[in-house]
Amino acid sequence: LPLSTLLETEWVLRSFYKHPRENIVGYLEELLIIPHLLFDDKPNIVSALNLYKRTNGVSFTDCVMAQQIHSREYEFLTFDKDLEKLFQSL
Repeated sequence: LPLSTLLETEWVLRSFYKHPRENIVGYLEELLIIPHLLFDDKPNIVSALNLYKRTNGVSFTDCVMAQQIHSREYEFLTFDKDLEKLFQSL
């Protein structure tokens, strides 16, 4: 399952269906434990989902980006102050 599909799933659940954050986290966690469903970069997705669970005001997409950049030790530049704080917390 490409990462973009997982990000789109979160967006639809949040924006269209108006599910609360806790429900979305639960749905995504259930997807991640399906044995024959393969994900791109699953370890970073799991870490990003854990980050998303414990932060407020930051999107799942931002959590994924911050986690991927952090895991690859890339230089991180952004104008988004909330995202910068999130990245610095990793």
